[in-house]
Amino acid sequence: MFNLQNYIAVDWGSSNLRLWLFQQGEAIWTYHSREGVTHQRPGAFKELWLTILSRCPHPLSPDTIVIMSGMIGSNLGWLAVPYIPCPTSVSALSSNLTPVENAGPLPVWIVPGLQLNGPEHFNVMRGEETQLLGALNVEEWYVFPGTHSKWVRMERERIGDFQTIMTGEFFHLLSHYSVLSQPQDGHREDHQAFLDGARLGAQECCLSRGTFALRARMLCGALPSDALHSALSGLLIGHEVARMYEQYAISSTESVVLVGNDALLARYQSVFTLFGLTCRPFSGEAAFLNGIRRLLHDHI
Repeated sequence: MFNLQNYIAVDWGSSNLRLWLFQQGEAIWTYHSREGVTHQRPGAFKELWLTILSRCPHPLSPDTIVIMSGMIGSNLGWLAVPYIPCPTSVSALSSNLTPVENAGPLPVWIVPGLQLNGPEHFNVMRGEETQLLGALNVEEWYVFPGTHSKWVRMERERIGDFQTIMTGEFFHLLSHYSVLSQPQDGHREDHQAFLDGARLGAQECCLSRGTFALRARMLCGALPSDALHSALSGLLIGHEVARMYEQYAISSTESVVLVGNDALLARYQSVFTLFGLTCRPFSGEAAFLNGIRRLLHDHI
């Protein structure tokens, strides 16, 4: 078991870096920046990490350890940490923490990602596994909305299956680089358009047809142009939720745990409520920090 009092939790993804410093069990410093993995040149991670540590306004206990999670453990990051093949027990995450050699004055460990390696299904994740560990309870399904949404099915204490849906990335691409793009000042939040889009997305079996149907509605005067992106967001989320429930025959009464930031949780909760489905929201930040603490506790 690692030190549960003095540690640094680092969520280092593709675009962003988030850090929490704990000393004597209390969070005394947080650091958030756009210094994500894809913004760095190869071989520059140690230099950047030491620069970030130098910005810390507090003295660090010499027994402080660092746990990093996310794309920092990918082939684009500091160290390519091997994936753990699924199905696997949740304990495999702590037992496969990987040390970074010569990382500086503090020992650095990176959390491994998860992988489905066929023969029928192939998938990978990095970062959500730490949040999963921190949000785990009795539920079977855990959903992580985001650029690439993850749906994870638990089999008691084993991670059984997971799927990735590119909902967030599709929204970005379609809203910026397609016939559905709008001027930056030509968009407003329209909750009713969002819900109407979600209904359309749930009914639509051909997503590309449904997305163009939104443009047609706008041109025909059935959808205000400044509500187009709200409708598109609803369409994509509604399609995601409906198809996943359909594919896995998830009961409408079964509670699904939604893990993420407040804005995305609100959107997904609205769709779950609209469809008569049961969900339990869980803060993504709380899940991450809970997961780091569990990794520290369980590591042998």
